Amino acid sequence: MSFDRPDSVERVAAELRGMIGPCPEYPVNVLAIGSDRTTGDCLGPLVGEYLLGMGKVNVYGTLDSPVHAANMIEIVPEITGFTIAVDAALGSPVGGISVRKGPLAPGAAFGRELPVVGNVSISGLVCETGPLGFERLRSVRLGFVRRVARTIAHGIAAGVGVELQPGTGLTGPAGDDETLDLAAYEAEVAAEKRTVEP
Repeated sequence: MSFDRPDSVERVAAELRGMIGPCPEYPVNVLAIGSDRTTGDCLGPLVGEYLLGMGKVNVYGTLDSPVHAANMIEIVPEITGFTIAVDAALGSPVGGISVRKGPLAPGAAFGRELPVVGNVSISGLVCETGPLGFERLRSVRLGFVRRVARTIAHGIAAGVGVELQPGTGLTGPAGDDETLDLAAYEAEVAAEKRTVEP
């Protein structure tokens, strides 16, 4: 589903509720994977940042304390209980959000062998696959990643039945003050793609 659909938050929430069940065992863990040093890869830490301070949710991975390839092996064994893993992904359509039952394989797009994590995995497609994939990840616009992250965070909050708390960055509906011309963004991505490919 695309992050900018009017019903995207409810669709993420509905899929999560179907996978978690009517009576989840609290707290639910959110493992938000990614680095704050690469714009496209900061999707996970942004989701974690938005969910901080919410009851019934343990957050692992924020902008100040990211969970990434260098520290995952130490952090993952500390996490017990039902876990929702969130990470950025490469693919089409850009702006798509995938919610599926089962673990997530972080770093797979770049050939990294990291622990598979999560009972449920959520991926946000932040750029297309192809040559120079990591360079593309670096050039993704932060505003776009932030909008996708807000949609995912709102969906998680609604899916686990958590009330949005003031000060979390999620006090209004996802995208309530943010607009994005996705067609124009995709045209820009395509133009950039032509400049980096031989």
